[in-house]
Amino acid sequence: MIRIIFVLSFFAFNLQSKGQSIENLVIKGNYQDQPLSLIFSDLQERYPVAFYYKDKWLPDKKFSIRISDETIDSAIPRLLAGTGLNYVIYLESIIVAPQNLLGQEFTQSYFMTKSKQQNLAQSQKWATASDIIMLGDTGKVDSKKEAVITGKITDQLTGEPLIGVNMFFEALESSATTDREGNFKIAIPTGLNLLQITYIGYETRKVLLRVFGDAQLLLELAPEAYELDEILITGETANDNVETVIMGITRLRPREIQELPVFLGEADVIKSLLTLPGVSTVGEGAGGFNVRGGSIDQNLILQDEALIFNSAHALGFFSIFNPDALREVTLYKGHIPAQYGGRLASVLDVKMKGHGAEKMTGSGGIGAVSSRLVLEGPVRFKNVETENSPKTTFLLGGRITYSDWVLQLINDPDIQNSSAFFYDFNVKFSHPYSDKGSVTAAYYQGYDKVQFSQDYGFSWKNGALSIIWNHLINQDLSSNFSVSYGNSENLSFQPSGIDAFNLTNGLENVRISQNFLYSGFSRHNLQAGGEYIRYYMKPDQLEPRLSGSGVISQQVDKDDGREMGLYLNDEYTINHLFSVSAGLRFNIFQQTGPGDVFLYQSGLPRSPDSIIDTIGYSQGEIVESFNTLEPRLSLKYSIDPVSSIKLSYNRMNQFIHLISNTTAAVPVDFWQVSGPYYSPQRSDNYSLGYYRNILDNIWETSLEIYYRDIHNQMEYKDLPELLLNDHLETELLAGIGKAYGAELYVRKKRGRLNGWLSYTYSRVFSRVDGPKPEDRINQGEWFPSTLDKPHNLNLVFNYNINKSNSFSANFTYNSGRPIAVPAANYYV
Repeated sequence: MIRIIFVLSFFAFNLQSKGQSIENLVIKGNYQDQPLSLIFSDLQERYPVAFYYKDKWLPDKKFSIRISDETIDSAIPRLLAGTGLNYVIYLESIIVAPQNLLGQEFTQSYFMTKSKQQNLAQSQKWATASDIIMLGDTGKVDSKKEAVITGKITDQLTGEPLIGVNMFFEALESSATTDREGNFKIAIPTGLNLLQITYIGYETRKVLLRVFGDAQLLLELAPEAYELDEILITGETANDNVETVIMGITRLRPREIQELPVFLGEADVIKSLLTLPGVSTVGEGAGGFNVRGGSIDQNLILQDEALIFNSAHALGFFSIFNPDALREVTLYKGHIPAQYGGRLASVLDVKMKGHGAEKMTGSGGIGAVSSRLVLEGPVRFKNVETENSPKTTFLLGGRITYSDWVLQLINDPDIQNSSAFFYDFNVKFSHPYSDKGSVTAAYYQGYDKVQFSQDYGFSWKNGALSIIWNHLINQDLSSNFSVSYGNSENLSFQPSGIDAFNLTNGLENVRISQNFLYSGFSRHNLQAGGEYIRYYMKPDQLEPRLSGSGVISQQVDKDDGREMGLYLNDEYTINHLFSVSAGLRFNIFQQTGPGDVFLYQSGLPRSPDSIIDTIGYSQGEIVESFNTLEPRLSLKYSIDPVSSIKLSYNRMNQFIHLISNTTAAVPVDFWQVSGPYYSPQRSDNYSLGYYRNILDNIWETSLEIYYRDIHNQMEYKDLPELLLNDHLETELLAGIGKAYGAELYVRKKRGRLNGWLSYTYSRVFSRVDGPKPEDRINQGEWFPSTLDKPHNLNLVFNYNINKSNSFSANFTYNSGRPIAVPAANYYV
């Protein structure tokens, strides 16, 4: 990248400038053995003149000169004699450059004869550009040629890459967005181009590009600031909701999460998501979240490329994501690109901080029931790093709760004898080994323990380790490779008595992912890659908790599996009206041994009494295999610059199932892989949306309607025995489902008073119509799902009192859920 600010160009393009030429300005000075750069700096400080040049143009030697009351036009030629450099004076500016370049590009007549570009410049309001950047080799400029510009956009303060930044060229009616690592690529004509860069939560930046040829461009965006006189947020907000081809995508920045009302002093990612249309929960304090009628296991959750299977602390009162350590949270609930697979309803992609910190910083808080602390900064290696060398950075964060004192305030002996405790910590290191790549290692560990008096208790812990390698192979091709390992362990126990027991289960997984991004075509962004996941299910294991317990030890082994996927995704800008994101994903899933598969007598319902044979499988042997193909499509039609219509279709398959007879996750739940009696769940998702921004993007509105057709959905027989059951298939039923609804979203993004309204109308139905009466629910007719909550209304307000303080409030209204409670039961 070649970058230099030319104020001269700004004056030449804005003919209304009132500056005066400085040819006859009288200067003086005495310089002995000084480089040219210091001489120019001294003259700038003492006289109303500005020098512009590139450091590489200046000779690497020192100069001695005495200037005694001479004009600029007399002194500068003496100073530059014998250097091969010359200069041009225009208004109050002096450009110093090699003679051959000045003759070609930088004379006053060059600028003033560009009348066509000058008129175009006025129509494009180029005078609003904050700076002017040269790109490419000035000696090879060709006004008819297209130049390919590649680069990266980062946060000015932290150095973190910014995902989904909108880069808009008004005159060209074209735009580009940055990928998950902040990289972008776009082809634009050589010459003059005004680039407007917008991103939610950051100040809008306008840059005038003087493009001579292919080049790299590194840009920084400053976080959105406050204008103190009026206490208003400055800068325009991106119209990503209108411009992006992907529908149903929401990005949350840490500041947006922290501005919402908090529960017991703790900002929370999941509770922030619940204020958005289409996202709900089964009730207060329930773990996980539901998207468009999907169950909690139908959400793919990634934290720094590692799989997360339990997103909640304290049985749902807090999420596992430390708000001070967050970089960005992205939720896909409409169109899901082909690089994501394995779930039916949504993808939650969480990125933690830990990239590019220039200095040590810290943040944290002390709340009523928990405290947290996050430290971030560069790692210093003595005698290794120089000022310009890549810096290794780290993040260290932790949270801990001390909530038992709250329970002591409740006048109930059982509650006073109860306890609730959790902790978690994050560690992350990132090393950019060059300007082409970086290696990152991240680790998360969390632990919970909840006990109600001496009746029962739960504890669970989760760990996730990931290593990520990002590399820019060339200006057209970049790579993202990651390896992660996850381990979750669950414990349910009865603390005391003759029945005191420990019941454990869990899951281990290894995930390998490779993603390539190719942007060698002017209108295409291609992503291709593959994914491999290995699931190791830990057995259900029952043990006596105390020496005097009468519980007998038991163990039931679970099934293992492996999931493989290949995908190709293309975002294609057809023209300024139409854009499309089209993808295809091919999956292979295999249940593997060791394990036993029971065979049941034909014509009878599956039950322990109808088992007629058993087939044993050895370690690694394939028990059952499934192949699936998943087309993905999202289309955008731009009505005008502030409104668009989008539609999408996605086919998704899910190969692991959360087995639970509750609507909210609890530690006794466990995962079951697809196999002979558990077909993969499949969902066809359809969406249509209208998006419009009002009053210069101050107001953002959208209306989306959706329909989901679900197959092989897990349902349960009455009073199922799920734990310690080696023939689980006798308790499960396969059904179909459908979900449909509409989502309204109105948001005011700027001003002292801001916030949003979201309303969701949603219906969810299930149907189980097996061949035998025992295999049917509700006589085989459709019935409302336990997730059927027709109305969900959220109002969120935020009032900026001043730069450091704000007041926020929210209101939520939800419909109730259907519930069927047995009147009685008996055993024969």
